[in-house]
Amino acid sequence: IKPQGDDRQVCRRHHWLPPSERQAFERQAREHGLTPAMALAAVFSEALGAWCDTPELLLNLPLFNRTPLHADVDRLVGDFTSSILLAWDGRVAGTFAARATTLQRRFHSDVAHSAFSGLEVLRELSRQRGEQVLAPVVYTSALGLGELFAEGVQASFGQPAWIISQGPQVWLDAQVTELDGGILVNLDAREGLFADGVLDGVFKAYTDLLQRLCFDPDAWHQAPPALIPAEQLALRQTMQGQPAALPVKRLHEAFFAQARLTPTLPALLQGHSTVIGYGELAERALQVAAYLEDQGIQRGDVVALQLPKGPEQVIAVLGILACSATYLPIGIDQPDARCQKICESSDARLLLKALPPAGPALD
Repeated sequence: IKPQGDDRQVCRRHHWLPPSERQAFERQAREHGLTPAMALAAVFSEALGAWCDTPELLLNLPLFNRTPLHADVDRLVGDFTSSILLAWDGRVAGTFAARATTLQRRFHSDVAHSAFSGLEVLRELSRQRGEQVLAPVVYTSALGLGELFAEGVQASFGQPAWIISQGPQVWLDAQVTELDGGILVNLDAREGLFADGVLDGVFKAYTDLLQRLCFDPDAWHQAPPALIPAEQLALRQTMQGQPAALPVKRLHEAFFAQARLTPTLPALLQGHSTVIGYGELAERALQVAAYLEDQGIQRGDVVALQLPKGPEQVIAVLGILACSATYLPIGIDQPDARCQKICESSDARLLLKALPPAGPALD
């Protein structure tokens, strides 16, 4: 994921299973006690998990939930969709069928509590954690609802040429639907959020595993194969153990460069309430640097600081580095005599026990 990526463009990748392959897949799924929708959800989870830092996923599943609150509810026209959040844990070993069965059981358990929707779950998690919690990966199944386009629609308008879906706070939207007797598998994604090649790799892993499960009954009884392309694995093996060329920069320069790029993004988080953005942190650090220069601190001078761990300590360290001085942290539990001895033995020019008052920042 590229945190500063352009999330405006949505692109679609699609694959069509012809009727013969659909029948083979659905037959195998039912023989293993799986609905086709849950089997396909497991295929998608296997593919996406292979490209994640951790194979634990949280899928956002839309549900058609027309609650029978009134005898005439079926006569109402409206949007009756809701959602549930479905967890996938790819760390658990097992065959594909066993892992898919675990997912289906969890789905049935979660659906039993669908009156408390996925959106409400996200709101509650956000409230508890003090930060926004998202579930930006959506899996939508329209299997069993009939053809995507009725015969009359296609007779009047012809074959569909282009389809796309997009929604707020959705990064990936995987959809399966019926089309021309087969199954249309789509992946709509906000292209700019992902590194080059990732989405192509995810979709290839998705369709490759799906094809294998259609044609090879034994694949259901085996652990999923490696879903990373061979060329990607070869590249990783080549790069592992290779020394990286590290830029010759001072410790703090990367921070200030990042602050110029993303001044509004969080830089420091403390507890559930304290959040300091990159821009604010850089500004306060440069105010400390300006104060130190006013005190006569020069390049290479040692500045001791005795501050509790937290935002103020980070601000002080960055400020000391910004004026090309050297920082010397001293524990706040050190007695005054010990602190004085440390300062004398290190030739510290100054001891900071609190941040200086706000003033002009160092240019």
